[in-house]
Amino acid sequence: MFHRPDNVPDLRSTIFLKIAEKMIAWQRKRSRGKAARTEVSREIAFAMLRRSTGRSLMPLCLSSMWLKKVRNIGIPAQSGALPARVFVPFGATGDFILFLHGGGFVHCDLNSHHGICCVIARHAKATVVSLDYRLAPENKFPAGHEDAWEALQWLMQRAEESGGHVAVAGDSAGGTLAAYLTHRMRDAAREESEKIHTPLAAQLLFYPALMGDRKLPSRIRYAQGPVLTRSLLEWYAAQVLNTPAEVEDIRFSPGLSEDLSDLPPAVVIAAACDPLRDDAVLYADALQQAGVRCDLMVMKGMLHGSLNFYALLPEVRKSMKAGACFLQKAFQEKRR
Repeated sequence: MFHRPDNVPDLRSTIFLKIAEKMIAWQRKRSRGKAARTEVSREIAFAMLRRSTGRSLMPLCLSSMWLKKVRNIGIPAQSGALPARVFVPFGATGDFILFLHGGGFVHCDLNSHHGICCVIARHAKATVVSLDYRLAPENKFPAGHEDAWEALQWLMQRAEESGGHVAVAGDSAGGTLAAYLTHRMRDAAREESEKIHTPLAAQLLFYPALMGDRKLPSRIRYAQGPVLTRSLLEWYAAQVLNTPAEVEDIRFSPGLSEDLSDLPPAVVIAAACDPLRDDAVLYADALQQAGVRCDLMVMKGMLHGSLNFYALLPEVRKSMKAGACFLQKAFQEKRR
């Protein structure tokens, strides 16, 4: 079902996300000033950026109180153990959700998206595994993609052992990673070259970046923000990609793939006042055209990054709950 986007920013979201925008801009300004002096300062600048964005709006203990268990683990991978956090809700069904956080492949972490994972686990009645994949610019494309793939393979094995199923979810850059995983899983299953025994149950994508550097209407309209701008999108891409041409790589821009068939059922959730809104709209439409069951939701008046302010934004909480309930239903359908 498609909803017409509401292009007028919600007052509440504008206030709180503007505050966040100003804080991040201030941190970046300080970082640029120091980074201009020495190369060591560049490392400090990224550390400061990650410290400022690696925080949850709600205290972690408060978000976790609605769950049965939250614990940190290490997922074995070729690059070493990948940090991850497991969120187990009361009444867990044995199913799993691999969650990939946003942050432009550059920042954010397990703490920044802790509360989001708590909400999804609680309403989906499934165990969420949030992955702290390697970040750019220290780790260029496709390092984060490979981390996500290895984590998914590991989780698929756990699901097979428990008789459960797996879905993928993510926001922003994490939504890009989640979409990429569905493509790679499908291709691997087709080739029968990987030990994959359980197909993905579903995918839940929050305002993902999917269409490369296409000049879409929403990217033009919101080129100056609020929050996410065209220049910031270009900056993120420059940090993670080895060459500008890689923006056309369908692993980095899954929406550019010519084959969207045989992908798992999807819910794609966009923010109405986001330069990436039309990425979500076009991708959802393309999935439907390819025969994939897909619903598009547009959060009225919301901006990019709204998910991290869910505690203050009823429209975001409603969308998160709807997405989580979609995953719960998808798991139920797989068990029939």
